[in-house]
Amino acid sequence: MDTLPIRTLYYGRDGPLPEKREFRAGPLTLLFEDGDLRYVRLGDHEVLRRVYVSVRDSNWDTVLPVISNLYAETGAGWFRISFDAEHRRDEIDFAWKGTVTGDAQGTVTFAMDGRARSTFRRSRIGFSLIRQKACTGAPRRSTPKAGNACASRPSSKAATANSSAAVTEPCPPLP
Repeated sequence: MDTLPIRTLYYGRDGPLPEKREFRAGPLTLLFEDGDLRYVRLGDHEVLRRVYVSVRDSNWDTVLPVISNLYAETGAGWFRISFDAEHRRDEIDFAWKGTVTGDAQGTVTFAMDGRARSTFRRSRIGFSLIRQKACTGAPRRSTPKAGNACASRPSSKAATANSSAAVTEPCPPLP
């Protein structure tokens, strides 16, 4: 019986690993890797493990993106990243433009503008958030164009499996 290459066992693929870049937004630090935000930290405390856009087919399989046109600029405690992403497999053809900004006050914004370039069945297209189990249940706010939403009571699956949680109740208005 053949064994899988060690990179495949650790990372799910045997190719080269994506480049990781560190950015700072005021008191926050984070890594940007292949269109994902990873290890968002406030000092020594990790507040988010990963924020990314997921495209899931009708069987919930993830269609990984190919990132292109990556551009990043930084300053004293701020950054701006822009890139294009394409998710293609079989009948799925979904593309989006991403921007990630961080300011000196510690606000990080991740936006995407996408469109389907084919007709296909899907289970999910949107942002996914993975956080530390210690942070599960802590409120997070998102401001989609359709209105405000807040993930404050994750499902029991999220609480036990340390996976992303769906929005379960509305957020109070911003002060």
